[in-house]
Amino acid sequence: MTHAGQKFDLQQMQEYFETEAGNKRCISDYHLSESDYKSLGVKLKGLFMLEPNQDWLHEFILPITIYSVYSLIYDVPEELKGFSFHEVQKRLSQYQMRQHIQNMLECIHDFGFLDFGYGKYDDAVACRMSVARHAGIPNDEKYEVFELISGYQGVFYVDDYVAEVTAALPAKSKRIFSILDEDSRRDILLQIHSLLQSCKVTSSRERIMEDHPGLSITLVDYCIFWSESQRLVTRVGRLMA
Repeated sequence: MTHAGQKFDLQQMQEYFETEAGNKRCISDYHLSESDYKSLGVKLKGLFMLEPNQDWLHEFILPITIYSVYSLIYDVPEELKGFSFHEVQKRLSQYQMRQHIQNMLECIHDFGFLDFGYGKYDDAVACRMSVARHAGIPNDEKYEVFELISGYQGVFYVDDYVAEVTAALPAKSKRIFSILDEDSRRDILLQIHSLLQSCKVTSSRERIMEDHPGLSITLVDYCIFWSESQRLVTRVGRLMA
């Protein structure tokens, strides 16, 4: 979201996030760079330290929710740990914290992001898992995960498949998966397995997007590119043989 030589204040970032929300399925579809993420964190932490009543938390709930998702995608820098979820929890009353969590869940719903159906859990657990689900597979680990799952394209026992792939996930994805329940892990891995199969059948982005409405746009695009590169490698290998 950054432009060379241009700085954004928190209100401008919020306006950008709101404008772009209709083009996203998951919060990770915003493509915040690590620099953007840190800049957002600095602005949020500044307000958090300066405003004792924390009334602004509701006003900027979309940037806060986005920041929470990207805190799982990127490691939280030491200078921003003062605005970690646990730090917020320590500074708010129980009532304020419950309201803050409800606001985050409502934010995900109200802006039309994917709802992964965690209503059976209490709000705190539902919020934590929703944030993790919106983080998904970090971009720098997606190809490794596709490679891993592509080894299971034949017949497999689902429980064994989920357990083996989860255990073999790269570090950040494994940390995100540790927040999720077993049903969520199974759902994600089966959906990616199905996505890889779809990319074998067609290279039509529109068709693949339609067939996989429960996956982030970024994940689908990365999978299409990865699948195309695998086909190219195969063709080159045949020519060289």
